[in-house]
Amino acid sequence: MQIKTTSFLSFFLGVCVFLVLFLSLLGFGMQYQQNIQPPGSCGTIPPPQTRYTAQDSVLILGEGLFKNECASCHNKNMKDHLTGPALEDTEKNWAAYPRADLYQFIRGSQEMIKEGHPRAVELWEGWQPVIMNDFPGLSDTDIEAILAYIEVISGRYSMTIY
Repeated sequence: MQIKTTSFLSFFLGVCVFLVLFLSLLGFGMQYQQNIQPPGSCGTIPPPQTRYTAQDSVLILGEGLFKNECASCHNKNMKDHLTGPALEDTEKNWAAYPRADLYQFIRGSQEMIKEGHPRAVELWEGWQPVIMNDFPGLSDTDIEAILAYIEVISGRYSMTIY
């Protein structure tokens, strides 16, 4: 008689555990279904992007580089000065010079100031004694990614950054 009671109790407890787990999962699924809203309705979170375009990749790179290399001195809103100048007009301010000059300034500003580059000297006169850090390790692609990110944050281009 003792064996039958133990078998019955084991069976009964197993069924109870199964039912509790099943009902918990069923309830979770119902709750999850209630929170899903049709696409385009207010309060929905867009699905995660699984395929990135080349533009997305450039902006993601630019954002990371800006945060790691530039944000300690330049304001993240690009419009206000911080330790260094606001960056929203970088493209416009360097438009009269070859693109390579801007790359060279970012990689070694003091060298360009010593050489007498007009834009580098103008920046130095407005911001001395603050010396911009040199970034010799940034490639042209890295700098272009940062500049693209600056343009987007400045509101010149409308792109989605995830």
